[in-house]
Amino acid sequence: MGVFEQFDKALKAKGDAPIGIYKPHFLFYNLPRLIQRFGMFVMRFIHGQRKVASMATLKKFTKDEIDTVLRRKARFETRFKEIWDDLQLDGMLCPAFPHAAFRHEDSDELGFFAYYTMLFNVVGYPAGTIPVTEVLPGEDTPENYADAHNDIYTRKLKHSMTGSRGLPIGI
Repeated sequence: MGVFEQFDKALKAKGDAPIGIYKPHFLFYNLPRLIQRFGMFVMRFIHGQRKVASMATLKKFTKDEIDTVLRRKARFETRFKEIWDDLQLDGMLCPAFPHAAFRHEDSDELGFFAYYTMLFNVVGYPAGTIPVTEVLPGEDTPENYADAHNDIYTRKLKHSMTGSRGLPIGI
């Protein structure tokens, strides 16, 4: 039984359910692989490649595959620390999110943009966010935003930016 499957089973045993952002992933994970592949094919046209790439990572892993991932993670952590030590870094300022705060109703899709800070979770470094500016007049209109994907995430970002004037933008 995989970790994802164990977590799903534990939630159901307590009469609980995953939060909204994870519900499609739990459902998708429990489907037969053939149906998953068909679903990803269809999703590509409805949601775009970024959503498909996210869903494609959901699969059952063997103990050996998990062991390999954990060993790679440990090597990555070591190399990351070596680079920071070589550069004599004490900290790093970087964006926390590619957008100002998003609307609650857009959180199921846009919550996945947390990958901006996931690196620090992976390597076990502390991370936090602080507001450094705010959305200025004229920056809160969808016409001011474009990306190469033009998918569900692009549409949700545009929806959330409408009327976002004055919201904090953090690092």
